[in-house]
Amino acid sequence: MRSFADLITQMPCLVMKEKLAKYRAANTDENTLLNFFDELEIHPNQINVDANTSIKAIVDTIKATVGKPTNYGPTAEVIAEREAIERERLVCEASAC
Repeated sequence: MRSFADLITQMPCLVMKEKLAKYRAANTDENTLLNFFDELEIHPNQINVDANTSIKAIVDTIKATVGKPTNYGPTAEVIAEREAIERERLVCEASAC
């Protein structure tokens, strides 16, 4: 018969085994992260890195693959709207609205 102390010490192991069994049941060979991206036709790009590879070389490889960084700032319409609001504010201040 097991003692209470044995049950307590084995509890984390039992919980982990249960969670691992659920994970394995949910993630079969057909349901993997690689298959998810493969279905979307997004293929992994492997970068060979060793002890002598610099961070700059890694970043340059990523930039060559992904492309030039893009600024997702305000659109021309938003800028025009902000300028119009600012002009209205200045006119209002000048005429003491």
